[in-house]
Amino acid sequence: MFEEFLAAEHMRSWPFAEVVSFVATRSGEPLWRNVIANLTSLLDRPTEVKDIVAAIETARDGDASRVSLISRDVLLADIAFGPSRKPSSTAQELINTAFNTIECGAWTLARREVLKSALTHLGDESVATPVDVRMPRWAPRREKYLAGLFDVLSTWAATADLEAALIGGLFDEERHNQRSAAQAVAHVFAGRADVQKRLRTILETTLDLSVAAAALEALGVGWPDTDGLSELHDRAITSLDPTLKLVGIAGRAATGRAGASDRDDLVGLLSEFPEIDFWDRPSARALLAGFWKDDPAVIKVALTAVTRGGGRRRDFERESAMHYLVRCSPANQSVADWVRRELKEQYPFSLSHDDVWDQLIPFAAAHSDIRAAVIASIKSEWGSHSLHNFQALIQALRGDELRDFLISISRSQQGWGEFWAVRPLVEAWGKSDTIVAEFLDETAHWEDNRLANLSALLPKIILDPEVCRTRLFALMEGKRARFDLIAKGFVALGCTSADDEVVDALLGKVDKGAPAFDPATSLLTHFYGNARVRLYALDTLKERAPSLAVLAMAYKDDAEIRASILAFANPLPAELRGDIADVAALEAITRPSLHAVLSDYDIEVDGELKIAASISYHRNMAREASGVSEEHLAKLRQDLHAVGPDLHERRAAAFAGMLILGRLDEVVPMLEYGDKPLNIRSGTGYGQESDSLMALMAERWDELSAAFGQELASRFGDFGADEGHLWDCLAPHLSASAGVRRDFLSFIDRTDTTLGLRSVLALARELPSSDVLLRHCWRVFGREVSGQHERHSPWAVQRLQLEIAYVLRDQYRDRPDVISHLQNALKRGQRPEVVALSLLAPFDALLDQIEIAPIDIGQQHSDWVTAVHLSAARSAPDDFAQVVLAMISRPSRTNWDFQEVVNRAVVERLGRDGAAAASLKSRLMESSDPSEIASLPRYLSAAGALDTEITQRCVEQLQFEGQAPVPRAGFDAVEGSVRSLSRSLLDVITPSLSA
Repeated sequence: MFEEFLAAEHMRSWPFAEVVSFVATRSGEPLWRNVIANLTSLLDRPTEVKDIVAAIETARDGDASRVSLISRDVLLADIAFGPSRKPSSTAQELINTAFNTIECGAWTLARREVLKSALTHLGDESVATPVDVRMPRWAPRREKYLAGLFDVLSTWAATADLEAALIGGLFDEERHNQRSAAQAVAHVFAGRADVQKRLRTILETTLDLSVAAAALEALGVGWPDTDGLSELHDRAITSLDPTLKLVGIAGRAATGRAGASDRDDLVGLLSEFPEIDFWDRPSARALLAGFWKDDPAVIKVALTAVTRGGGRRRDFERESAMHYLVRCSPANQSVADWVRRELKEQYPFSLSHDDVWDQLIPFAAAHSDIRAAVIASIKSEWGSHSLHNFQALIQALRGDELRDFLISISRSQQGWGEFWAVRPLVEAWGKSDTIVAEFLDETAHWEDNRLANLSALLPKIILDPEVCRTRLFALMEGKRARFDLIAKGFVALGCTSADDEVVDALLGKVDKGAPAFDPATSLLTHFYGNARVRLYALDTLKERAPSLAVLAMAYKDDAEIRASILAFANPLPAELRGDIADVAALEAITRPSLHAVLSDYDIEVDGELKIAASISYHRNMAREASGVSEEHLAKLRQDLHAVGPDLHERRAAAFAGMLILGRLDEVVPMLEYGDKPLNIRSGTGYGQESDSLMALMAERWDELSAAFGQELASRFGDFGADEGHLWDCLAPHLSASAGVRRDFLSFIDRTDTTLGLRSVLALARELPSSDVLLRHCWRVFGREVSGQHERHSPWAVQRLQLEIAYVLRDQYRDRPDVISHLQNALKRGQRPEVVALSLLAPFDALLDQIEIAPIDIGQQHSDWVTAVHLSAARSAPDDFAQVVLAMISRPSRTNWDFQEVVNRAVVERLGRDGAAAASLKSRLMESSDPSEIASLPRYLSAAGALDTEITQRCVEQLQFEGQAPVPRAGFDAVEGSVRSLSRSLLDVITPSLSA
């Protein structure tokens, strides 16, 4: 840095015209980034800084190189946030551009670098900077799934701030949110030329394929007359990216151009092991059922998929097939017969999470035997406990038989089942039916505890408004009061925001019961006009998990609340929020905006970020002379008993705070609800433990051990956790304290269970080449352990065995007994043994007995980890290259491919075999295959075989990709996923934007 400052000082002595010329020429090179940024800080005249900025911007606009463009954007951000004397208008323009890069940049690495610049140059902590003002928009994230919010925003009037929020939604880290934002953009701004142009720019420049898909979807829905739209859809259909392919199919279908190939591609996207995003499956299913209803080819493959115990279903996922079939015409004999067969099962239409029963209404109407079978299913023991599935179906079928059954169930069942039995009686029959009227009159006199679950239906049971109102108030005081349902009951009774008595009563019950029974949603939805409810709405925006969609619906015309909602609509991705949290951990004490990022840790929805921020926050709190307040300790105690979908992360974050603050003595005697000792939650669940929490526990191991004693392992984690699992979580952090290392090795010495992957790797580091390590390796490799083996999934066991193969190779290669053991094991013919022997003794005679060639092992048996390792060990350079190319271009991929282990074998062979590297380089120079272009440069770079020719090839290809109207996708084997080619090429050309 000092040399760069001296270089800037030297350039300052040049004639200014030469400085401007130099900057225009060199500003696109990362090497000169800090020099030029330092130079601007040394200039005395604001007009000179303005001229420098103009020179960079002009060069940026005239340079076709994507690398130079990104480098100049990062440099301009350095100038924006740096201490140079800039005219205020120039400063504001630069800051706005930098914020746009941070929030909607085309490349994550550039976004991170610009954010780093913003956080590095915050300046005097006593003065709020534009970054401080912007920070609450970036972090923490308050809701993970914002689709409901974007759906509501699509009903708002078109304004500049709404446009910014919806466009920002296209860059959300969740595909579900991106798609909803795309639909909202199209709905609100349809036909607007400026928005259309912006979407085209995003589509052409983004390196994120899901962002490209969202932009294309918005164009197709809102601007169907876009020039070249058909070509864009056609290009998307050819993409390896399933999201782009789906958008392309939808676009072609909407314009009447879809054919049999599109239908088959759509079925492929809904295969048994789909690559398509979970949130895209409903729209893909709806697309298939909508445009290819009663298609014989789809019916045939769907019937195969849903046949119990028959046929292979990998060509069509069962739930999607079921979704399609129940939407076919009831006149189709084969489909109707399948419905009949399914209704005979003990659990009909199992594994379906869709409204499958609603779709049976036409079948029941068309076929009397199906109607009878449906009613029999509803009346079965299983059906009587699943009435929530049959609400629309019951109301459509009606009839005395179902009416009498529901009345019987309502009288015999107690609990939530009563609601699902009484609701259709009220909705479909009502008091016009004398038998139902008599039953409802009986219901009105039930005791409060029994009537609690029917609170929402009470106005249709007790028709006198005053009597019903009195009863609802009485129900609020019951032991089993359902405040959420009582609020809906008041709404059904016609109560409004002007009813202060009802509003006060409901506000008094907010946060007073179980979270699921809270009346807040109904208050905000139906009583938002009340001034006290508005104040409550403002308070919720400061807390965790605010109901943004509900607030957006109620307060779209409220300027203050509207601004907050839009501010929370576009949080940065988790990776960038993590960068903010890292800076906050160091500077939160002096900067309020960063302090808020940590103090609001419980608001953050990402589990790992929540826990890491809690740790940083409580470390800072522990250093404060004032200590911790009793109020905060009360919150931690409450959070240790948190419930709800994110209870694991919230409890783990609270436990981290108690551990840092030295309050373990309070945690040890705590109980769950009931008399079970409170478990130490470890993150988002079993197998997803927080690395930050594990590091903290290893650091404070002596305190933990002293507090919990022998109970620690049994109190740790969730279902399936045991002492072995505890140590597997702690294993990567043994250097944190002497005590944790000591006790880990003690466990290793005495256990007879199967170690996990992290434990084996830690043992290999701590006791390399030892007998105890070898013993544990054989225990896994030889499958000598049962029972405890069940703690590890078959996939995890095989992944561990492959890792042990490398441990044996690296630490026991010269041991004849190890080779002999592997030779005996190989007779079982399992692929880990083949991999291990190929690593330790590549030319062993036993491997000669494998008659099938490596490339055939991969192509015919989909066993690429064996194929690549055998070929890497034994094949000639060109033959090995062919195996690698076949592996890269394989038509389907699963986690059973163990791509990261495959990559290790490829990189090692290329690193030691120049001929093999040359063969793949030669292929790269002439290849047009997207997956080869994405993977080969990265393999060669990882192997240290990158040269100027390969780099130039990547630069030229990157320029070519920049001209594509839709970003091309390829399988990047090093990354193990389908990505845009531009992103993979940039990772080779510009692995870092720092000088």
